[in-house]
Amino acid sequence: MTVIRACSQPLHALSPSGAYRVPRAPAARAELVAAIDALPAAAAPEAFGLHANADVARDCRATEALLGALVAVGAGGAGRGAPRP
Repeated sequence: MTVIRACSQPLHALSPSGAYRVPRAPAARAELVAAIDALPAAAAPEAFGLHANADVARDCRATEALLGALVAVGAGGAGRGAPRP
């Protein structure tokens, strides 16, 4: 089945979990809003055709960036003998 034909089928699953589907057409505005509201708040890797491990890799990069920023900020701390308020 071609991509265009598949995407024109109502309720065709666009992801393995079925969380992302083609909406029914023609749909009323309220139905489209309900379909959009039913989507997950944070897009999973499957929304972009990626494996679930892509989520783990993204989290690892974010953690490394956060820890790097903390080390950079903490490196210039107050020296000895600084007056206390």
